[in-house]
Amino acid sequence: MSVQKVLMILLSALPMLSYTFFALKACFIDIREHRLPNRLVFWATLTPIVTALVGVLLSQSLSRFQHALEIALLGMLIFGLLHLLSRGQLGLGDVKFAFPCSYIVGWYSSAGLLFWIWVSFAVAAIFALLKIRRGMTSRHDFIAFGPFMFVGVFLTVLIKP
Repeated sequence: MSVQKVLMILLSALPMLSYTFFALKACFIDIREHRLPNRLVFWATLTPIVTALVGVLLSQSLSRFQHALEIALLGMLIFGLLHLLSRGQLGLGDVKFAFPCSYIVGWYSSAGLLFWIWVSFAVAAIFALLKIRRGMTSRHDFIAFGPFMFVGVFLTVLIKP
């Protein structure tokens, strides 16, 4: 394997690695405090875009980058609509966090946006039902949704629908 090929593989992984670092920190705070800090969401957004741009400059392929940005905007729009339809049950932090999550999904999977959203909600629903069944919470309690968005991203990137 040539050095250039190894470098391209590493550059391709950098957006996910940088996203994971900041998104994971944000998710732990979301679990504890039910908020996704703007600072961490900002870095979870910026670092994958910058690392992807480095890869784009070296490979001179802008279409993948543009596609990921389009998916990110669409994902944030969908979560914005879900926020409005849920009358605030889905927080604005989740709407903002949808941008970096959707960007990563768009970078690694050309058709994974709806799959990611579905998986995120399905895993959250299963978790909530298990907590209710065990008597750990009621159906009126809030759960932090950011971690489920994060899990959905990983599953979507692994499965690549």
